[in-house]
Amino acid sequence: MNIATLWLGDKLPRISLVALNSWIEQGHNVDLYSDREINNLPDGVTIKDANSVLPLSILDKLKPLIKTEYSPRQEIVSYSDLFRMRLMEKGLGIWLDTDIVLFRPFEPDPNKAWFALDGHRTIGVSALFFPSCDPIVTDFLKVLDCPNLIPNWLGFKRGVIKPMIFKLAMKPFSVTDLGITVFGNQALTQLVKQSGRLIEASPSEVFYLHTGKLTERFFDPKFHDEFQASSKVIGFHVHRKASSFKEPIEGSIYHTLVTRYGV
Repeated sequence: MNIATLWLGDKLPRISLVALNSWIEQGHNVDLYSDREINNLPDGVTIKDANSVLPLSILDKLKPLIKTEYSPRQEIVSYSDLFRMRLMEKGLGIWLDTDIVLFRPFEPDPNKAWFALDGHRTIGVSALFFPSCDPIVTDFLKVLDCPNLIPNWLGFKRGVIKPMIFKLAMKPFSVTDLGITVFGNQALTQLVKQSGRLIEASPSEVFYLHTGKLTERFFDPKFHDEFQASSKVIGFHVHRKASSFKEPIEGSIYHTLVTRYGV
């Protein structure tokens, strides 16, 4: 199976160049879906039209109307969350975010769902695979049939209280005003729990060895070896990326990979 991902923009940042090159190095065919040509695409990556998977026009429905300071990042994140599940439904490959670095090949069973814990009881959405007929995919994508795109998996606070407050204040709102993770971790975690499938989750260390502030270790020479020390670690999700815009510190795993791939 191909690895598939999404980038809306004309230039990939350095951390994404590291990530995509690492997938190619591990022997994967890579499809990158986008809304335009990308002028620094790594050799071996095939560019494809994102619109062929999920209409880009849906971005307008995902634009926050109240929390406008989060636009355009908010609608792009939410589009990406919807996109990856539509990709699964169409059987177009394994999903990885463009900030996942691979240290080993990622080869889930094509007949079984693959997802991992990102924290104690939260499912990560940065590395995923579902067979096209998986009930979780079907249940998730029902949200596309809702005119306002408000899903049924939101909890009481986001699903009832927040909309009620907005309506009482006579403030028009969109689904993304209810939270950045409405189609991401919150959604998948809720659907997995509802279906009694939390037991299927792989341990967090396979892709989420460190989360939050601890992801900075990726850029710290003191922690170079720990990312490859365990055979359980397939890759690493570089969730916090501010340091990726600085020059790599010699001796860090980030510096090693930037040097290896010439990016």
